[in-house]
Amino acid sequence: MQNPLVWTVYRSTLLVNGHIYVGVHKTRNPKDSYLGSGILLCAAIQEHGRSHFKKEIIDTHDNPDAAYAQEEEIVDRDFIARPDTFNIALGGRGRKHGRPGRDNSQWGTRWVWRAGEGPRKVPEQDLGQWLCGGWQPGRGPKYSARCSQLMEKLYQDPGVPRQGNPTMRGRVYVYRGGEEKRILPEDLNALLLGGWQKGRAKGSLYGRVCINRQGQVKMVPRNQLESWLSDGWRNGRKPSIKRKTSGNPRTKLDWNKVRAIRRRYGAGGISQTQLSREFGVSQGNIGMIVLNKTWRE
Repeated sequence: MQNPLVWTVYRSTLLVNGHIYVGVHKTRNPKDSYLGSGILLCAAIQEHGRSHFKKEIIDTHDNPDAAYAQEEEIVDRDFIARPDTFNIALGGRGRKHGRPGRDNSQWGTRWVWRAGEGPRKVPEQDLGQWLCGGWQPGRGPKYSARCSQLMEKLYQDPGVPRQGNPTMRGRVYVYRGGEEKRILPEDLNALLLGGWQKGRAKGSLYGRVCINRQGQVKMVPRNQLESWLSDGWRNGRKPSIKRKTSGNPRTKLDWNKVRAIRRRYGAGGISQTQLSREFGVSQGNIGMIVLNKTWRE
């Protein structure tokens, strides 16, 4: 029997510097490994690792309204204005993301920075005073450089398309010989003059197929498939090995029974349910056998 759903109000603490994050989590296991999904929190998890965090359960509720109400009491404007918190949005329902067309003043704080001092969060209503005091909006050039390094680490090879990679949007494929990459549209003409061609390379990974022979498997260009097949290779991955289930003393079927099931069902006049009762297996098992999805020959 599954544990009932509960809503926990939790606190995740970064042991390196004591910064905290408070949130609400719906779960059946209050002691799970979930730490939170805040923007700054996720960045800290990626930088320091999950092992440097400690999670504590503040309270457990059996309904979401009570949990979000408690989060709203804890994560107020004073809380998110503290420099030692990862929260940037007020607690409670519907206050997690700023979306177009909504009042983003619910975020409550803004980042400012000044040369010689690290970035800090300040109340949004006091932003003008901080800017007049020589501070600048944002988290500073050091943070921007860190983001750039992180993006370079995540996307070291710009020629490999990755789902959700914003740096690949609007780019086009070019190839020369077996080399292939994605470039910005404004760089296309220069590369075309340099001998590159627009499109995908014929020998690219996306233009390859899988072949096998005597237990060996490899990827080859699709345009070379015929020559490989004529050399004794077969199209597809390594054939599955038949399980010697007939040697298992607990098995209810063997190859003779399997062939009899297929022969009798193919001849008609009997249903899969009748065969399942006769051979002592489930109807789904009979269906997989007659479709040759199990006990393949």
